[in-house]
Amino acid sequence: MDKLPSCPPALYLSPPAIPILKAEPINYEYIVFTRHLCCYNHIFTIQKNREKWKLRLADHKQSYEIPIDKEVNDISMIVQSLGVYHKGLFKLEIWSKDNLIKKHYFPLLHSVIKHISDNELIIAGVNYGMF
Repeated sequence: MDKLPSCPPALYLSPPAIPILKAEPINYEYIVFTRHLCCYNHIFTIQKNREKWKLRLADHKQSYEIPIDKEVNDISMIVQSLGVYHKGLFKLEIWSKDNLIKKHYFPLLHSVIKHISDNELIIAGVNYGMF
């Protein structure tokens, strides 16, 4: 039986590390609109800031802080208690700095809050920056 000739092991060179000059966590701002007759009206803006949700109603000058550990149902109830109706056609715009990332449409406020919460779980720990 012939023996296969032995080959030297392949030499693996790892790619050089590229330093990130400026890395920041992804920070989205979620703007929620509701359908009223012919057009959409802005009702609130919500953004995750460290360990709190920052909620700002469109017709209020003040903002509200909600602890990050609240469940989707709890956040929905808080928003409803501030005067936002839970049914209707909602439009969600996702913004990063001055760039519109995506638009979504939902029939219920709970669906909007769930999408925002899920999106924040997905991007947790992801950074972007200059290479």
